[in-house]
Amino acid sequence: MTVWRHSISWSKFKLALDCPLSLQFTIDKKSHGRPTSTFYTALGKLSQLVFELYYNQKVNLKPGGQEESVILRATERVLNQKTIDALQISYPHNKTEDDLKQAVRDQVTGGFRIMKDIGLTKLEVRSEVKMIGVFRGFRMFALVDFLREGTSGDFIFDGKGHAKKNADPRQVVYYALNRASSGRKIAGGGMIYWNHGFEKVDVSPAALRHFVDTDFTRVRPYFEMLDKGSEGPFPATPSAEKCKVCPWRNTCEFSMAKNPPQQFGVPTEIGFGEARPEV
Repeated sequence: MTVWRHSISWSKFKLALDCPLSLQFTIDKKSHGRPTSTFYTALGKLSQLVFELYYNQKVNLKPGGQEESVILRATERVLNQKTIDALQISYPHNKTEDDLKQAVRDQVTGGFRIMKDIGLTKLEVRSEVKMIGVFRGFRMFALVDFLREGTSGDFIFDGKGHAKKNADPRQVVYYALNRASSGRKIAGGGMIYWNHGFEKVDVSPAALRHFVDTDFTRVRPYFEMLDKGSEGPFPATPSAEKCKVCPWRNTCEFSMAKNPPQQFGVPTEIGFGEARPEV
């Protein structure tokens, strides 16, 4: 039996949206044999940590704090050996630690310029903000990259290092619903793609209602079952796109992205000539 009674993060909500079976695998801690700290996850964590220091220490509001040189100095503070070693990163064969450091510098520089363009560097902003809310009995948890509490309402932003503008905008909507459940007015929000620019996300009352009536209503029953204890496996909803990025893509029986098994011939004789493989 699988039992899980915690506030629900966007990552788990998204698993239930994409493939309920992957949610159960995650909660059951089913092994997939893949590294959890990769070059790209470390890139995201380190870049976000730079902005966390920059905004939470209100460096941007100090004299000269909006100069690019300031964020670059913060970047070098983060890129120390102790911080990088603590992440226990699994590097791909074509990437090194120096590549990671340069990628962080590039992402931070790009993100800083975008934030400056949309006026975010001039404002008081909190980074890595924990938010817990309850909407219709559904307990929600969020760790918001950037939160601006303005006079007209709250603005919610999420930083993304994607190669394309293809992150799921419902993440910002989920965060907005969480925040609104605590009685806060939501004034706006969006995705800040470090490499591409700002992408506005509709977090109006109408957008939140639509989210509740569709995705929220569809996913909620899985978490209600987990709260009581689920006996059977959740359904799998495989697709080539979703399975491609799933950690269990090579072990799940429903996967549409399994690597084909390699066939090797077995030598039948070994001598001074060439071995003849079986056919």
